[in-house]
Amino acid sequence: MLKGVECIYLKGILEVHVKKKGRIVEHWVDNNLVVDYPRTSIANALYSGATIKPITSIGIGTGQNLPTGSDTGLTGAYIKPVQNKTKPTPTSIQISFSILDTEANGMKISEFGLFDQDGKLFARKVRQDNGVVKIIDKTQDISIDGIWTIYI
Repeated sequence: MLKGVECIYLKGILEVHVKKKGRIVEHWVDNNLVVDYPRTSIANALYSGATIKPITSIGIGTGQNLPTGSDTGLTGAYIKPVQNKTKPTPTSIQISFSILDTEANGMKISEFGLFDQDGKLFARKVRQDNGVVKIIDKTQDISIDGIWTIYI
């Protein structure tokens, strides 16, 4: 980085509660990867005045490959609207979501993603513990709540 030059960094943190019959059985927090698409959108907006699309959906999937900047989707995705969005600081947003006990049953969930209003992937996270992919075996007694924070 050049001395005196400021850069825009996009980063995110995903916090998830897995509940069984309404009781928290797992809680984890980890960084995510913001993919190339939003970075390109910001550059285009600064260059030509293009519009940056808002984040509107959360997705879960079964993919186990580690995230890369060129990712464009999730494997076997189940996608639904986010529950709520807030702006806790001038340079961050928080996205709340919930996967109900009636949704995505039978899935072996290993990845999460955020999508904009055009359905384009913004950020992706594969669940891991010490390099081993962790799976949530989604059944009718499991629900998932989360907060995804994006920092700029």
